[in-house]
Amino acid sequence: MKKLLVLFFIVIAGCYPRLEFYSQQLRTDINRFNILVVDMNFINKDEKEIIKDFLAVCITYGASGTTLDYKSQRIYQTIQPKSEVVVKNINMGFINPQTVKVECSPSSH
Repeated sequence: MKKLLVLFFIVIAGCYPRLEFYSQQLRTDINRFNILVVDMNFINKDEKEIIKDFLAVCITYGASGTTLDYKSQRIYQTIQPKSEVVVKNINMGFINPQTVKVECSPSSH
């Protein structure tokens, strides 16, 4: 199992301009087959809007800081206003074996 530098992102979702949509990256794992698996906590801080069918987006970087790849997975769930959803074992797919850093964030697109 590889040890990676994992960064935590807070992003306001662009498709919902009034929503405060956050994510906490709880766990990142790269197995022996170079498959990236993440656990994320998605938080909807808006008071009225429901978030539906959102994305987990991860960017991988090499040792030089070069962006290697963008990975995304659509999560087919809803997040009620002022609540959160923990999604475990999100399979982001194969990644470059030279990956040393992963950044993940939510998106509504």
